[in-house]
Amino acid sequence: INVVPRGERYEVVAGHRRLLALRFLGREHAPSIVRNLDADGIAAMMATENLERADTNPVEEALLIGRFVGEDETRIALLAKRMNRSVDWIKGRLNILGYDEAIIAALRDGMLSLTVADLISQVTDDEWRNLFLHDAIAHSWTKLTAEYQVNVWKSGALDGKTEVPEAPAQEALRQSVAASALCAKCGRQAVHPNLRSVFIHMECPNEDQHEEERTIEA
Repeated sequence: INVVPRGERYEVVAGHRRLLALRFLGREHAPSIVRNLDADGIAAMMATENLERADTNPVEEALLIGRFVGEDETRIALLAKRMNRSVDWIKGRLNILGYDEAIIAALRDGMLSLTVADLISQVTDDEWRNLFLHDAIAHSWTKLTAEYQVNVWKSGALDGKTEVPEAPAQEALRQSVAASALCAKCGRQAVHPNLRSVFIHMECPNEDQHEEERTIEA
């Protein structure tokens, strides 16, 4: 266990469960490491111990990290170093705290993966975000499905519609690439998530024949 000196006694900062287990077994002594830590170091070690539990989920991790970081963003790097994690990983968990409450609940209960939850959270329209959330839970969305549906929403193709469209099969989604262009009619950015990459000759004899068709599709 890890302890810090407090006068003539010591305070446990990490290893509370191990200490309780030893007491349950009737042990009077516990192997300990004495640390000289300031308040931030103590808080980081305690947060790390809780975060390294095997049964934590992303929402619990986000709450623990948020509690430690508070308004002091300099603590992000401290915790990342203590946990041997990247700063981006810590920030990613903090982003969860900004999700819609329904998405947080679904993520906490294991009904969504973190990747799918993050993608659905990008939808700023409340109605479509809720529709996507319910459809994702009902049909066990994968990352590919979530990317497809969110890109369709971003393209404006769902404007005026009230039902989530059926996504292509996973194999088709794996072969698709996301592309974007300005609409030739309205000038808005359009995202087409269902294009497939193909190979053509650099000097294809059919280039001119299909040029108009490809231009319209793009």
